[in-house]
This record gives sequence, structure tokens and C-alpha cells, in this order.
Amino acid sequence: MESQNLNLINFDQLSELQRQLGSDSTVILIDRFKQELEGLISQISNFEKDQDDFETLIGSIHKSAGSSAALGISGVQQQLNIMETMAKTGNATEVFNELSRLMEIWQAAKAALIIKSLMQP
Repeated sequence: MESQNLNLINFDQLSELQRQLGSDSTVILIDRFKQELEGLISQISNFEKDQDDFETLIGSIHKSAGSSAALGISGVQQQLNIMETMAKTGNATEVFNELSRLMEIWQAAKAALIIKSLMQP
């Protein structure tokens, strides 16, 4: 499981962030990212194709992909990049189909962050 977690999260990048900002600030940033990503998951889950603005959804996916990249949460970033590309081609169905994969990756990433004491359970 540890080797799988290394693919999900770039711990070298996170360690550097901790060194620069301090552990407390890093934990706060990860908590904010958690809120952001879980909001995005909810946004995608509740998206109604005919009523909601697809461009706004693309922007939200892009923002969360950038946040995950900045924090070194690589698995989430890669999945969001896939979903963003699908969304930009207008393939809403595929975006929704990839949501379960995003949630699986996020659960695994959260577990790894909790083990490293970077997130509360």
C-alpha cells in the first residue's frame, strides 16, 4: 500500500512545502483543499446538464487540479486532468463516469495524508 500511496502523493513536494510554510500552515492548506475537492465532488454529483453552466464546472475542475498539483497530491491531479480534458470536449457523460474513480483516488490519498499526520481522520 505504501508504494501505491507514493504514486498518489508526492511526499517530497509536501515535505518541501512543510519546510517553507511550517507544518501547521501546510495542514491548514490541505484542509482547505479537502473542502475544495469535496465541494467539487458534490458539484459534479449534483450537476444537471440542462440547467447548470458547464463552463463553470470546467473552471472548478481546473482550479482543483491546480490546487492538488501545488500540494503534491498527484493522483487526484492526474484524475482531474483527465476529467477536465473530457469536459472541454463536451463529454459530460464521461466526466460523470470518472467521478467514482476520483472519489476512490481521493479516499486513498486522504488515508495516506492521515497516516503522515497531515490530515485529521
